[in-house]
Amino acid sequence: TLFHLLTGQRPADSVERALGKAVLTPMNLLLPGIPPHIQKAFEQALDIHPENRFASVDDFIRSLLDPTFQPKQANLGIQATRRVEKKAAPKGLWIGLGILLLLFLGAAAFLILPHILPGGAPQLAQSPTDTALPVIASSATETATEIMPSDTPVPSITPTEAPTLSPTPAMELIGGGGKIAFISNRSSDGLYQIWTMNVFLDQNGALVTDEPQQLTFDAFDKSQPAWSPDGSKIIYSADGPADAGSQGKEIWILDLDHPDVPARNLTYMKGDDYDPIFSPNGEYIAFTNKGKFTDTRQLYFMKPDGSDMRRLSIDFDEFSPFWTPDMKTLLNVIQVGSHTYLFKHVWEGDISPTPFPTPRPFDPTTIFGQLGEVTDPAISPDGKYIAYSRIVGKQYQIYSMETRTFGEKKVLLTSDTYNNRWPEWSPDNQWIVYTNKDVNGNEELFIMTSTGLLQTNLTNNPADDRQAAWQLGVIK
Repeated sequence: TLFHLLTGQRPADSVERALGKAVLTPMNLLLPGIPPHIQKAFEQALDIHPENRFASVDDFIRSLLDPTFQPKQANLGIQATRRVEKKAAPKGLWIGLGILLLLFLGAAAFLILPHILPGGAPQLAQSPTDTALPVIASSATETATEIMPSDTPVPSITPTEAPTLSPTPAMELIGGGGKIAFISNRSSDGLYQIWTMNVFLDQNGALVTDEPQQLTFDAFDKSQPAWSPDGSKIIYSADGPADAGSQGKEIWILDLDHPDVPARNLTYMKGDDYDPIFSPNGEYIAFTNKGKFTDTRQLYFMKPDGSDMRRLSIDFDEFSPFWTPDMKTLLNVIQVGSHTYLFKHVWEGDISPTPFPTPRPFDPTTIFGQLGEVTDPAISPDGKYIAYSRIVGKQYQIYSMETRTFGEKKVLLTSDTYNNRWPEWSPDNQWIVYTNKDVNGNEELFIMTSTGLLQTNLTNNPADDRQAAWQLGVIK
């Protein structure tokens, strides 16, 4: 009832959700500006697994009122049951109690909601058929706020599969951006090429995709696609023909505004070039090279046309660079012995991001930080969170943490599976697409909310699908 009062829509049927035919639509898509702790409280209260719900009504209310409250989940297997003989209550009594309960819920909504929502209680729809969404006094920039204030694993979720459908007007494009580019060997030649697709919420609240489209066709395996900030170009790593000057894996750029122009080699450098990423202002591309001088991985940057190439690393084994949105810091992974940690270069007092000083630990309070061993880090577009794959032995699990806490507040998002790599944020900071393996060992693209819920297999294909990148800028 409260979900309906807030959003103007009924939550997806619990039986349909339990059968994997529907998912609970994230409330922030129906009610932009809703505080994350309130959305999380509703998602836990409406979980299809009773053991994942609140242990008491009091815990639910406290979760709505207090963003820092950490409720315990219900444990239905502890209390012993007893058979108690009771006289059947009169039918009229049950009807009366039902009416009282509805009155109580309605009153509670208008008494409690002004205290838990920014700007007070929402405006409700005028009639059951009114499709207008409730409105609250809140800025659109508030939609990407805290993920979870602890490093307690999110409720256990069994991933479902997203069917591939042709979009209809009833479908809503999610993520606040455009297409998802990814690597797949699903074509008849078996090569790893770049493909693109869109992700939607259908009228039943289920996550679906349109038919993936192949973007590259030449005779070399591709990896690690990344979009330009305006969404018009894709850079990636791939081998090239030796007779054209390729000396290993190179960084290539593909201009989608000119589909008749083939991809262009930007590096022509000895060794392998990989981990390409655009700077937030689109003026630079950072990447990793291994083999130009030694087998120690080094960071470089260049202009998008391949000019003004500069080396950033000297003595350290560094890779996987990415900028903060303000471009004051370049973060990357550094290997020390056999261990990998998150470090940073701080851009100080120069109009270009070089020279950088010696890399510093990301967490200034410790040498190696509180994140554990890090790979595949990615920062949210608003800069508030970093998602990464944490290495524990041969397992990879995706965590998210608040950037400002340096890892003190980190959250395990993929508690049930152990081959999770390459997390990528949606442009609106609300979704994370990542790579996991299905029951047959094939790599697939999965998606989840930024809190780790609604984990869904997007590709479900016998081929390998991996390394997603979400288009920013104009939707194409």
